[in-house]
Amino acid sequence: FSMASQEVLTTAADVVASARTMNSKILLKPQASFGVPLELIMKREQGFEDAAGVPLVLEGLLSILEQHVKTSGGGALPVALFAATPDEDEFAKLEGFRDALDVGETIEALELSSEPAATIVALVKLFLLELPQPLLTHACYQEFLNALLFEGGATSATDVVDLLPPPHRAAAGRVLEMCYACFVSACADAAAARHAENRLALVLGPLLLRSGNKEKQYAMLHLPLVQEATKLLLRQCAYIFQHSCWFLRPYLGVYALRLTGGDKETENSELWSELIIDAGGNTHTHTH
Repeated sequence: FSMASQEVLTTAADVVASARTMNSKILLKPQASFGVPLELIMKREQGFEDAAGVPLVLEGLLSILEQHVKTSGGGALPVALFAATPDEDEFAKLEGFRDALDVGETIEALELSSEPAATIVALVKLFLLELPQPLLTHACYQEFLNALLFEGGATSATDVVDLLPPPHRAAAGRVLEMCYACFVSACADAAAARHAENRLALVLGPLLLRSGNKEKQYAMLHLPLVQEATKLLLRQCAYIFQHSCWFLRPYLGVYALRLTGGDKETENSELWSELIIDAGGNTHTHTH
């Protein structure tokens, strides 16, 4: 194909994707990441919509925050950064960065690594807030609340994670991992970590876990549940997302069974084992 023909085909593909996802921004700004479905970003960056990857812009911002922790001597970032609301001038600055990134400017070209942590946190929040579909999706909202708060906790949540589209699963796991490492686990003591976890969950929760019901009263009534569920997601993010067996389900009926020594399975058991069934049908038991 000639270059012109290729451009026509690309534009036609964008039109189809825009119509299917009801998102027109990709037609106006083909390089946009803010306000664009993750599947379309993955299609552009990795070649197919179901790629289990994290958008380059989001990954770059998260990596900068991790670097801020290292340069500060390993101490936790203040959780107040997540709760802060930018003033008019600060928001105008954020919009400028967002608009530049959406037309293809890179994080390196914009020198975002030299910006204060508050600016990077605000950009991460803006990215999550503008997603047409939250990372944990409207469809799985009630499933996550039920699994985390009323059923089997982290163990049940792994089954819900399996229902997420691959880009959402990858990005949610990465965001939760970074937030817990940078704002909670790096705290100086247990009391400070508990305080940080509570406050972070209150702000981060509605960005990740929200229903399709846009009534403010509904959101406020559910906020305590969302906060508690997000605390569990933060605390158990490694277990919940790393134990997901979505990629094996086409081949295996069962991937892992968690066995505990007590009468009842709990996340706090001192001794537990995993019975792993591999692709060849062989079983392996690991005791932790």
